[in-house]
Amino acid sequence: MRFNLRSSQDNSKFGVHVLVVLLGITSWSIMNGLWVELPILVVHLPEGWTLPSYLTIICQFGNIGPLVFSLLVYLTPRKKIETPTAFVIVVALTLCAALYGFLWQQRSPIGSKEHSVALMSLTLCQSIFAATTSMAYLAFMSHLKAQYIGSIFIGMSLSGLIPALAAIGQVPGEVECVTNASNITNVSLVYETRNFSQSILLDLNLLGPGMEMASNHNVDSARHLQNVNGSEVSLRHYNEEPSFSVKYFFLMLASLGGFSFLSLVLLIHHPYCKTEHVDTKKEDNCRLVQINR
Repeated sequence: MRFNLRSSQDNSKFGVHVLVVLLGITSWSIMNGLWVELPILVVHLPEGWTLPSYLTIICQFGNIGPLVFSLLVYLTPRKKIETPTAFVIVVALTLCAALYGFLWQQRSPIGSKEHSVALMSLTLCQSIFAATTSMAYLAFMSHLKAQYIGSIFIGMSLSGLIPALAAIGQVPGEVECVTNASNITNVSLVYETRNFSQSILLDLNLLGPGMEMASNHNVDSARHLQNVNGSEVSLRHYNEEPSFSVKYFFLMLASLGGFSFLSLVLLIHHPYCKTEHVDTKKEDNCRLVQINR
């Protein structure tokens, strides 16, 4: 298999640029994918809208990864650990994405409450590896010509764009409130928030007869209200299912990880890419990622 595409401006190969971009896509794609899925996750998981707070705290522990990588480079200056580290990162992130697809709804009891232990554990693992990509991928790029440094950053930027576009295509369903009573023209719901003293009044204008639940709606909650004439009605909260499930969304991200793994293998072993390798002891761009004792 031969590639003949070559950039005319800097004497670099277009195919290598593409492979480097594919490698960089893995860096933050799963983390960004997790955030864009939150509108769906909070509906199905026991933490509800406190889930983003839990995930934010867990993600801070991801800074352990770059610290460990820096210490290993400092303590083993004669060993080139960036290439095996890049392989470990790509494989680990791909596995995390696949496991998200199958385990994101798993719950485990902690005390008297249930929590999404599987999802939070996977978030901890993938945040460590994702944070390490900022250093490990750049260290790996020291084995290629300096012209390819920009491509790894392009790939990292696409790691946020691709999950966002996929989430837009997913079209998360809107919340609907339906009533089981007919001929309701005005329903008022009064409730108190947990952390504030004031009451909040919601005027829900429901016109016409009671709506029926569509087959692709899930019952999320139900509240008993009183309409203007004092009779009791039941207001139910339905959440419409997205066009494709959370499982397939994360499996799509796992497939991106597979492409990144393949690109990494080609960058290291394919003859087309080997011609772009440099001597890490002589090339100037390598000095940017070396840690001197």
